[in-house]
Amino acid sequence: MHRRIIVVFWSLLLVAAPVMAQERGALFKVSANGHTMHLFGTIHLGRPDFFPLEKRITDAVTGASTLALEVDAEAARDKMPALIQRYGMRDPAAGADTGMPPELEAGLARVLKKVNLDLGVTMAMQPWMVAVMLSVQQAQALGYSGELGTDVVLARLARGAKVKVVELESMSAQLTMFHDLSNKEQWTFLGETVGIIESGEADKETRKLVDAWRHADRAALDAIAAEIETDQTWTAKFTREVMLEQRNVLMTDKLVKLLASENKTVAAVGLLHLLGQRGLPEKLRARGFKVERIY
Repeated sequence: MHRRIIVVFWSLLLVAAPVMAQERGALFKVSANGHTMHLFGTIHLGRPDFFPLEKRITDAVTGASTLALEVDAEAARDKMPALIQRYGMRDPAAGADTGMPPELEAGLARVLKKVNLDLGVTMAMQPWMVAVMLSVQQAQALGYSGELGTDVVLARLARGAKVKVVELESMSAQLTMFHDLSNKEQWTFLGETVGIIESGEADKETRKLVDAWRHADRAALDAIAAEIETDQTWTAKFTREVMLEQRNVLMTDKLVKLLASENKTVAAVGLLHLLGQRGLPEKLRARGFKVERIY
């Protein structure tokens, strides 16, 4: 009887206890000429258990002069259908032949069925668009939602505190990176995406990244950055050279200007943009700024 009372007592304590905010991702503080900026690494697809975010980042956002995001997803929502039509859909005049490599067809059909996408609908899309949709559907099948992406939640927090929200990129610029790939590159991208989803590797990689973000696990994040540098697949090379290096150079220039013009700003960008030698903290450090890693 005493044991039962103790179990019930501890159960009540656990139910009543508030959810404690934990360190997530990576947080840096950049300083120059009396101005400061916080850099926070986000996850674009989230779950309810990601929140609440740790007080240092929420206080930084609500007390900021400006919150800078890669793209303001909520503000861009109304533009998305037209942008997808422009960059993500095949030209109907191109005819029925999509140019799909024969060896990809069976695997693509299996993966589309797995994530409940229609083959006929996707064949109206550019191959890169199908690859991106597959990746999003794979993450959603694991319980992640764009509505709970960290950047989306921080943008709502900023607007509630009357903090200005600006974009470091545009949705058009992001889609152009994929649209400008050659037909061969797009099919390679789709083929590799199909392969890692069908093998289960995509689920493992998603969980690994999310777990590292959830626990602000610096060793795990460094290992992920190292894997991206050594991976020899086409997708990894595209990630290194275009998705990270090319974009980070442009974002660094914009962050430098923001630091010069405003104090107490926050930049919340995808976690991978903050890691390794290609990351924004290292690029800012190379430009002469003081960069402190908080976690």
